[in-house]
Amino acid sequence: MNRFCAILIVAGFLFILTGCESDTDDTNTPVPSVIRVQLSEKDFIKGQYFWLTDTDSSGQPGDPPEFRKSVPNCRENYQLFSHRMHVALPLESRIIGAEFWTKSSDADSGTPGLAVNLQYTRYLNWSWEDFPEWMFGGGDKGLWRRLQPDTDYVLDTYLGVVRLKRPVLESEAFACAFASASGMFGIFAELTDTVRLILLKPTNSDPEYDTWNLMFRHVYPLGIPIADLSKLTLTISRLTGSLQEMCPPGMTMSYATYFRFDLEQPDGTAGPDGIVDNYSSLISRDFGEMHFLDLSPFDPSGFEDPPGTPHLWDFTLLEQTSGDLEGFRAPYLYTEPAYELSGHAAKWQIMAEYQLED
Repeated sequence: MNRFCAILIVAGFLFILTGCESDTDDTNTPVPSVIRVQLSEKDFIKGQYFWLTDTDSSGQPGDPPEFRKSVPNCRENYQLFSHRMHVALPLESRIIGAEFWTKSSDADSGTPGLAVNLQYTRYLNWSWEDFPEWMFGGGDKGLWRRLQPDTDYVLDTYLGVVRLKRPVLESEAFACAFASASGMFGIFAELTDTVRLILLKPTNSDPEYDTWNLMFRHVYPLGIPIADLSKLTLTISRLTGSLQEMCPPGMTMSYATYFRFDLEQPDGTAGPDGIVDNYSSLISRDFGEMHFLDLSPFDPSGFEDPPGTPHLWDFTLLEQTSGDLEGFRAPYLYTEPAYELSGHAAKWQIMAEYQLED
């Protein structure tokens, strides 16, 4: 058999396939045996994962206390873990129903209506034709298309998270109506002849908008669904000049262990084994994605595991140990639009290798 190597760039991500050509027939059909994905910290998945609410969208000081209390804090709750497993929303905050809509700036068909930030729900009774243009990311109006469950998105009702099958574009708006045991937010389609929604992403999102933190920025693609974790090798390294730093300064553990991807053996006993631990909060096997526990992993904001016990990977210590005060953090990832990220040099490299055959 002849060996081959193919390099593909899909949606900005680098995929490397290696394998051999079949010699059992005349077609020499390539049979890939390994898929390798090379990423930088800038290559997180964009426009596919959203929380339905965050701590900043739970109302304004002038709103009634019962409204503020009734809003699920999905993003805040998502930072709570028990042994690296997500803690579900409180029972009264679980999502019991939702519908999702997109709006394209050039749409010539759809259902007319408007979407507003959660704190502006008082405006949902406005006529959509008269809805003001001065909302500055606080609202969006136009013709909306309803998405279909399973076909277009997957909703986690326990965590208040939606994953789109296709990324929402910068030129598109994304919104929803949802209900929890505590109340309804937005108006469901069967209850109105126009769309009345809660905005998750306005057209041309901006860091200054209140919805900015509703989009995930801590999930990275692995290139293929992961059927067998034992065949996945994950290497995280820091780029320092022409060198790759494989371990945190002053430590012997790998960066995969430092970021808590590899802390235990297959039987659950403590100690890294070179294989990503089997937790859905770390690896989405069906979609082929890796999730950092910290929502801003390269400018750490922290998480709680267990709830009430803060955890933060200590970049400050690494900076002091290495004497490098600029080489670890990448705060721009979480404060700049996606189109500006290419102007920054990569500081980190993520290499994933998945063995397709023995």
